[in-house]
Amino acid sequence: MRRLPLALCLLSLAAPAAAQELEPEEPMPREFVGSSPRHLHGALLGAWVELGFSGAGRGDERADFVFSPEVGARLRPDRGIVIDARWGLVIASTSIDGSVDISGDTIDYSGTPTRIDPGNPRFSLGYAGAVAPNVYLEAGIGAAVPTAGRAQIGTDAASLLDRSASERSHRAAMAMRGYWSPWAWAPERFSLFAPVRLAVRADRLLFDADLGLGVMVPVLGDRNVDPDVILQLGAGVGGEVAEVLHLGIRLRGVGAPAGVTLPGIDPATGDPDSEAVVFSVEPWVRLRFDPIQVGLRGVISLNGADGVAGDRAPPFGVFVSVGGEAS
Repeated sequence: MRRLPLALCLLSLAAPAAAQELEPEEPMPREFVGSSPRHLHGALLGAWVELGFSGAGRGDERADFVFSPEVGARLRPDRGIVIDARWGLVIASTSIDGSVDISGDTIDYSGTPTRIDPGNPRFSLGYAGAVAPNVYLEAGIGAAVPTAGRAQIGTDAASLLDRSASERSHRAAMAMRGYWSPWAWAPERFSLFAPVRLAVRADRLLFDADLGLGVMVPVLGDRNVDPDVILQLGAGVGGEVAEVLHLGIRLRGVGAPAGVTLPGIDPATGDPDSEAVVFSVEPWVRLRFDPIQVGLRGVISLNGADGVAGDRAPPFGVFVSVGGEAS
């Protein structure tokens, strides 16, 4: 009888360890990173920076060269819970040559101003973790704080030039990304958004799909404009082709059932200036040096005024990124 309490004690100590061994091991997030390290987070913290380049805008009022860096961090305070913060800015060299009629007078304005415009900081809270063997889910809700804004509308050549350059700058920041997550760059908008990502690994291949819904409410100078409703979908496949080298491609579509941010307005007619749905393709390559990952991706807009055959903003973007984890 003396051995029974001892056996029960040993059994109680061994049970948690055995149960822990039976629990499916949660895959590391680095296994499910696709085209950008922004999905990377460690046991506690992940951080990344991405440098975007673009140019070759079209038209009399255009962005000739664009540099758009972005930084982000992901905090994981508990199992499955992720807090995400991102922010970026755009530096655009523009070329402007236009005219406008004000009170019967025609005012011409032209120049090559360089703009430095902030984007909208975004904060989100959500779940990120394994929902089945080799299946990873991210879902959450977030908000974008309206710090992006255009120059004030003026009545002289200098202020009209500044206004046009600021519009080209913000338009380029969205267009070079295929309008993906436009709430990050849309000027004078407070936004709520809900992103979902599902990633599935099959041997050395990674399949993933993204869904995002956002509502952008006009504030500040655009308060009399209807809210924008944005729906975005993306799907891609990637794979490991060498020990550290991963390649992939994604197809994306961003639609605007309501609002004017994505299509824009033709100033001459007042009609939409582009399609309400924009499609883009995103090839990418990634080098994995755990816990650091380095990426290179490109975005090519396929249709609309900002597409390869359009006549408005830059039709492409090139992005170099690096991200890392911390335990």
